[in-house]
Amino acid sequence: MRIFVPTLLLLCVALASQAQTSLTASQKITGMDTAGVEQKLIRVALTRPSYDATYRAIRAANHNLSLAKNAWLNLLTITLNFNDQEFYHQKTIPGQQTYVYPKYYFGVTIPVGVIFSRSSEIRNAREQQAIAKDNREEAERTIVADVKSKYRTYLNYQNILAVENIMVNDQQAVFLQVEKNFRDGKVTLDEYTIASRNFNSSVLQQIQYKLTADQTKVELEQILGMSLEDAIHSK
Repeated sequence: MRIFVPTLLLLCVALASQAQTSLTASQKITGMDTAGVEQKLIRVALTRPSYDATYRAIRAANHNLSLAKNAWLNLLTITLNFNDQEFYHQKTIPGQQTYVYPKYYFGVTIPVGVIFSRSSEIRNAREQQAIAKDNREEAERTIVADVKSKYRTYLNYQNILAVENIMVNDQQAVFLQVEKNFRDGKVTLDEYTIASRNFNSSVLQQIQYKLTADQTKVELEQILGMSLEDAIHSK
């Protein structure tokens, strides 16, 4: 017990210092307009390549729709023949049929299947375009929800850490006093054990809150593509 407690005291001092730093950062963040910070973080997240890809998907769907509308031109066949033979005018004999030979031959061929298939292909391209737009809107809603959720969770754990830091300091002060009294023979071993257990529990709880806050921050920064501090101070 006497070996374990000094170790926890050192750990507590380190955590208290780290928690104080986190508290200072948290106060700087929470002192700002939270809604304004959230909107800034959302704008940063919406510049990520994963979201920009949804716009490229819409542009690709628009191109496919244009191709579907104009694809019938690829099946249209136009023919033009030139007659290079010279036919001299002959005298017309009464009662005899007159033949006229055209100089140019012009023709257009349209496959019958095009008339029935084009409309289906165009409808399919329009559906793909609508799907691409829906995917973009869904991606935007997901990003907005994730940023708000993780940012608010991070702030919540920063506030919890601030309170937990005070509790750890209180438990540490109580434990040190009980330890002194125990050495002087003023308290029993059970009282000393209870004070030690309460102090250890506070320190372990502080470690858990700090870990959760750090994990939430990492997840948020993954969405942002940069550190939270850089995102907050970005233009």
